[in-house]
Amino acid sequence: MIWRALVGWLLRSRARFFGMLAAALVGGLLLSSLTSTGDTPAPEAAAPPPPATTAAPPPSIPSQPPAPPSQTLPPRDLAVKVAELWVDSSPPQREWLAKLKPLVTEEYGAVTLAQVDPRNVPALQVLGPATLRESPDPGTAIADVPLDTLTLRVEMVDTGDGGWRVSSLAPEEETRGTA
Repeated sequence: MIWRALVGWLLRSRARFFGMLAAALVGGLLLSSLTSTGDTPAPEAAAPPPPATTAAPPPSIPSQPPAPPSQTLPPRDLAVKVAELWVDSSPPQREWLAKLKPLVTEEYGAVTLAQVDPRNVPALQVLGPATLRESPDPGTAIADVPLDTLTLRVEMVDTGDGGWRVSSLAPEEETRGTA
């Protein structure tokens, strides 16, 4: 009967209910923190260090292949080189991407090209040299590379150190080889 009266008194007001709930939580936290400080076990002695080895460390393998000297290609040659690598669907996706990454911007390689399956590239070969187009912005270049099924638009940016990197690849028109 006392229990029923106590619950009725507690539930009569929202403020009273939440106030008592907060007080109970704070009291529980205080009680647990006071009781746990005296019961903590002393830290055990640290484990002895592993024995020193005299063997030479294994040779380090670079995470990315070194940048090829072709990064300093002029825009027209860079566009053809990237187009040739782009249409090559023979290597697995990781190898295909590793060949392209040194020639493209970091963002384009990591975000866009990383999602491309080389088997889905809609062309098989480069048919001729790139044609440079007029670029609207200084420090950028645009080239069209003829492929067997389409023309590939290659947009490049000047890296500032005399090199160029591809920032975008896009099919320009799908007219060649279609009936």
